[in-house]
Amino acid sequence: MISKIRIRIRKFLVILAIFFFTATASGEIMEFENLSVNIPANWHAFQNDSTVEIIADNHSASIRITISELGEDSLETIAQNFSQSHQGTQPELDEDGDYTFTFENSSVIFTADDEKYCMFVITSDPEYESQSDSDSDDVGAILDSLVLKKPEFELEAESESESESDSEANSE
Repeated sequence: MISKIRIRIRKFLVILAIFFFTATASGEIMEFENLSVNIPANWHAFQNDSTVEIIADNHSASIRITISELGEDSLETIAQNFSQSHQGTQPELDEDGDYTFTFENSSVIFTADDEKYCMFVITSDPEYESQSDSDSDDVGAILDSLVLKKPEFELEAESESESESDSEANSE
């Protein structure tokens, strides 16, 4: 799942070529409930419920990452509702099953597994166009450093290992 998300994030960077994103910054690794990420020195981050906000100190760019339960809704419904509420473009389904669209100065991607969805909103303020190369480097580095946590997979792996150990112990 993590490698799929990383591939999707990289693909998303291509879609965001208008923001000229590349990866070169380094900073502090911050841990959040569902992810860890490297935050450059001139950025700050915080979590509010299921959303992690990563914002340039001068507010020229931001990344918002929301991880939440799918519930009864489909990924398509969630993407369409979000797009409509922000007067965005019609969400488009790509070959990986992700939905992408834009609104105002933001690009959005929705991706999901069986239980949760992940929404990335990347915003760039056109008033800071002279800052865009530096922001582009930082945004690319942030997205490349992103690691989504899936504790339930770790628990399943531990359970399988414990079961194998128990089986081996019982067979002796």
